[in-house]
Amino acid sequence: MEAAGELIELVSGDMGDFDSALDGADTPVLAGCIRDLVHDALRLLPEIQRTVVVQRFFEEKTVAEVARALGRTEGAVKQLQVRAVRRLATLLPVDALLN
Repeated sequence: MEAAGELIELVSGDMGDFDSALDGADTPVLAGCIRDLVHDALRLLPEIQRTVVVQRFFEEKTVAEVARALGRTEGAVKQLQVRAVRRLATLLPVDALLN
């Protein structure tokens, strides 16, 4: 909700059934499906982009750490990351996962 150019956050009370929407018996199945989709999409990236994504997001390394490991500049790693994330966005069926 916006008022006079400001974003106003609405806070709801108890979310009831929605609080545990992902805690059902199908959660491991859904997680496995999502994991498989991500792995399949990662395989389609060029090796260097895949390496950057894995190190940054799965291994939680900093840009500087990845740059040192790959013998690249931090700027090059940032650019590789941007390209990889953009490519993943086109490969992953986000709409299907949200419905």
